[in-house]
Amino acid sequence: MKPVEKIKEFTGHAGGVYCLERGRFAYTVFSGAADGMVGEWNLKSLEPSGFSVKMDSPVFALLHVVEMHLLVAGLFNGHIHVIDLEEKKEVKHYQLPAKGIFTLFYDAWTKRLYAGGADGVLNVWNAETWEHMLSLPLCEGKIRKIMQGRNKQEMMVCCMDGSLRILETEFYNEVAKINTGNESVNAAMLTDNEIFTVTKDARIKIYDRLVLAELNSIAAHNYGIYDIVWWGQNSCATCSRDKTIKVWDFNRLTEPLRIDFKTFKGHTRSVNDLFVSEWNNYLISAGDDGKVMVWNRNNQQIRKFEN
Repeated sequence: MKPVEKIKEFTGHAGGVYCLERGRFAYTVFSGAADGMVGEWNLKSLEPSGFSVKMDSPVFALLHVVEMHLLVAGLFNGHIHVIDLEEKKEVKHYQLPAKGIFTLFYDAWTKRLYAGGADGVLNVWNAETWEHMLSLPLCEGKIRKIMQGRNKQEMMVCCMDGSLRILETEFYNEVAKINTGNESVNAAMLTDNEIFTVTKDARIKIYDRLVLAELNSIAAHNYGIYDIVWWGQNSCATCSRDKTIKVWDFNRLTEPLRIDFKTFKGHTRSVNDLFVSEWNNYLISAGDDGKVMVWNRNNQQIRKFEN
């Protein structure tokens, strides 16, 4: 038995799939794609849920603010749409100068919504009043990912200039910065003691969470890595433009499980995003081949897998 198996392949999109997010329920997942569609997939029945939204531009980023029943979509044309999932109607629409909204983040602690795009500007809204609070230029090039920082008073921003910037969330001053020395930092992940970054030049870099000293650097894929997510207690998964997903045991970071088309019937083009569902701990992947795939682990420990 293989340690990972594909249990479903959804093919409802007519273009590359760029982003994944928690659906209306714990057992569903949203996807956004080049065809301008937001689809929803049922991981219990392994069928489309019947819910979809048509946008006027490719969907680059999705955010489900669960506590407010809102779906936020960031588009290639710089527009942001806020949809009330209970009323099934749009409640807010913003047009930013950025050509492409690549990341959205909601901070439940401050009740603020963040967006980052192609112009390197961090935009901030009060999610209770929808007042636009701030436009803060942060970097040259794209902001690729915004995420929770090391504590409730911090946020982390992954930038195309090769930096991971840590900001405090009261006045948005930069309190720390990691210069990876690599190309674009596309995503990051926190553990109890470390910060993992993944970059355009296909490396995983690991830093001490407190002093930010570099601990390890791994040549992880053949081409740029687009995402990294926890998948299990002691492992994570990465996805790449090299058409593969890799699963890493923290104790054996040189021996990943390689999920490709040849062995696992995986993606045939770039794998753009990953999402781990509350429902059965499934790993969901999205690719330029227009497919959303659902992966299940058959054991708790990923064992060595020969590439």
